[in-house]
Amino acid sequence: MDKIMNVDTNEDEYAENVEDRERKDNYLIVSFFLGSQVYGARVSEVQEIINFPIITKVPRTIYYLAGILSLRGKIIPIIDLREKLGMTHKENDFGKRVIVIDFDDQTIGLIVDKVSEVIKIKELESSSANVVSTINEMYIQSVARYNDNIITILNMKNVISITREEKEYEERKLLEKSRMNYINFIQSRIG
Repeated sequence: MDKIMNVDTNEDEYAENVEDRERKDNYLIVSFFLGSQVYGARVSEVQEIINFPIITKVPRTIYYLAGILSLRGKIIPIIDLREKLGMTHKENDFGKRVIVIDFDDQTIGLIVDKVSEVIKIKELESSSANVVSTINEMYIQSVARYNDNIITILNMKNVISITREEKEYEERKLLEKSRMNYINFIQSRIG
């Protein structure tokens, strides 16, 4: 069952409440799906969850940037989380949501397949060694058990950062595109 919530972490009182509850009552996690795998983000990092909006594409950007959107007058980048984590892109937008993350004064939207619920986790395991994952370990902050599921809690700092490997990949892609344009230009002149 999808549960849409609005968590405004800009209010100091609410943020303090969330942190207090995480310290004494367990960890509060927004759980969501990418495919059949359950992932999570700490409630203290989530600003809100919105229905899948109309996103404005931005040309010549990094491959996982789906575009930008205006959210109450603020322009925020939208990351396709499947692409960022190296999963296959899902064309069908039905049921998708955007989790708006507010982390280190950066507001970024993450496209997910489905948002599940806010859950309380008693204990987080800092190591992901016991979990077989298809995503790069740098994106995993911890793992947790909830009912019969293993939830991979994402490291938002690494998820929203551009890594050196991603920059190199984009540079290689741009160089290859330039080469192809040059070859096509030469072939059009010859032939």
